[in-house]
Amino acid sequence: MQAAKEQFGWGKPNSKKTIQAFGAMTAELAENIISSAYSGMPERKIRGRIPVFINSYNQLTYLRDTLHWFCRNGFRNVTVVDNDSNHPDLLAYFETRAFKRRATLHRMGVNAGPRRTLEKMSALPETYDGFIFTDPDLLLPENPDPLFLTNMFRIGRWYRRLKVGLALDLNPEYIDLDRPAYLNRTVREVERKNWKRELEPGVFKAVVDTTFFLYVPPHGPHKCFSLHGRRQTRLPSIRMAKEGYSAFHRPWLKDEDLHVSESSYYSETASKVYSTVSGAAALERGDEHLLRRRA
Repeated sequence: MQAAKEQFGWGKPNSKKTIQAFGAMTAELAENIISSAYSGMPERKIRGRIPVFINSYNQLTYLRDTLHWFCRNGFRNVTVVDNDSNHPDLLAYFETRAFKRRATLHRMGVNAGPRRTLEKMSALPETYDGFIFTDPDLLLPENPDPLFLTNMFRIGRWYRRLKVGLALDLNPEYIDLDRPAYLNRTVREVERKNWKRELEPGVFKAVVDTTFFLYVPPHGPHKCFSLHGRRQTRLPSIRMAKEGYSAFHRPWLKDEDLHVSESSYYSETASKVYSTVSGAAALERGDEHLLRRRA
């Protein structure tokens, strides 16, 4: 977060009165603005119950590490949604006890991409009161806040945002800010806009796509996330950059230790380009025309 301050500056926060009002909320009010299904529930139980969906396609190391993070932090309702992967090592991992005791496998049968995957899984009734969706290529916070989900629900309700995501750490000591990220723009250029509008210290109004986010449903009958369809990328959203909430996008790391054979296999077998890492790979290969065919 400090790196983002230095790189892009901070947006102007809301008035001190607003921030103080948020901080002074009573326990009763805080409870009421959490999704009704999780209202009054201890953090441990929320983590154990909330549906988690991890998008998967030919990335064994990223998926295994992400799944381990969820397991280590008490998430027990995890589904890996696989987009027709064919990497032999990944397919073998799906059959192991280590995988099966941590997650359920849902096979899409085609490489639908993260947005279509999200659209399908969010139509399930168990997601109506909230769920988590994430791509696997994140280095999630080593020590997540003890009230990680409780606070994400609370802040989403307070600011009336349907998607509450994690800010991407841009510390130049670790991140290659000049790496191609999307079309002809670098990581620095792509991420700049996400650090401009600060709602309160460490909370930013910013777009959240399929990078880690919590769905905070609105009050009322229309809670199904999939009703938004492809418009989900434009839903009101925020990113949290407080300690215990920010993540690294692993393909942007300077010292990422992913074996070249695995990263190459992923890039070469992707039938379409969906993610920022694929975009960079396409640029490096000169396949910019593929980026115009993103789903």
